[in-house]
Amino acid sequence: MNHSKRLAICLFACLFAACQSNPSASSASSSESSKEASSSVVEDTPIIADQPASEDTPVVEQTQEYTVLEAIQNGEQLAAQSSSITVVGFLPQAANVDENGQYFAVILNSPDSNTPQDRIRLEGSINFGGCKARITGNFFYNDNGEPCLQIVEAQQI
Repeated sequence: MNHSKRLAICLFACLFAACQSNPSASSASSSESSKEASSSVVEDTPIIADQPASEDTPVVEQTQEYTVLEAIQNGEQLAAQSSSITVVGFLPQAANVDENGQYFAVILNSPDSNTPQDRIRLEGSINFGGCKARITGNFFYNDNGEPCLQIVEAQQI
């Protein structure tokens, strides 16, 4: 078995194992405390606006959460601001495969569709899938022009 097949099997096994364990009621209280902690961070985080806003260009706030489609629609501005953003979407159960046979992770706008128009490619490692997630990272476009998010933090919702 070659190295990429072993890696893919290990990735799938990790994704499957992570998604099989649902958060219990006791973790709901920890989820509430993490929401409180993150909201205090959001309130203390300054809004970044390097350029004055015009009627055509809305100012993108660093602290705002985006859906996958919102992040794609504001992609050029998000990539230019060079700071972390948070995207909420759905992680598929299995990794995607590119034209070269390489596996890659994505966050989707909907669990029912996995097309280039409604997904963001994830760069970095993630140890769960098949669920709704909140991914924080730096938004950029790769050499193929695909919207990407370099993972800084990943949270299963």
